[in-house]
Amino acid sequence: MLYQQVQVMVTPGGQFQLGARSHLAPWGYLLIEDQCLQIGEQVAIGPFCSVFCVSNVPTLTQAMATVKHKAGVTIGNNVFIGSQCVILPGTLIEDDVCVAANSVVQGRLERGWLYAGSPAVKKKPLAGGPA
Repeated sequence: MLYQQVQVMVTPGGQFQLGARSHLAPWGYLLIEDQCLQIGEQVAIGPFCSVFCVSNVPTLTQAMATVKHKAGVTIGNNVFIGSQCVILPGTLIEDDVCVAANSVVQGRLERGWLYAGSPAVKKKPLAGGPA
């Protein structure tokens, strides 16, 4: 379910998949363009979160460079993402992950962990997860 005020930017060739019992809270922003954003089942994404499948590659002389980093984003099943998080291109969030509010996520988040921070790092295993 996409709540009101969620903006989705998809261009030709882009794909957006949202699994069953998943939702994006109000004021979210999804920049997919011609990439793929896959969100699994039972995923909760809090308000004011942004997911970027495309981002500028700034240089010393051009902060808004025309060169772009493009890579799909995959969010597994049973994932909770707190409010005001930013998820960057190429991110893979495995199943059973919790991301604390205000985190910046890039790369692979392993199953069964709470992540937090900028950049997001492992903080502690979730109950019933890895030791």
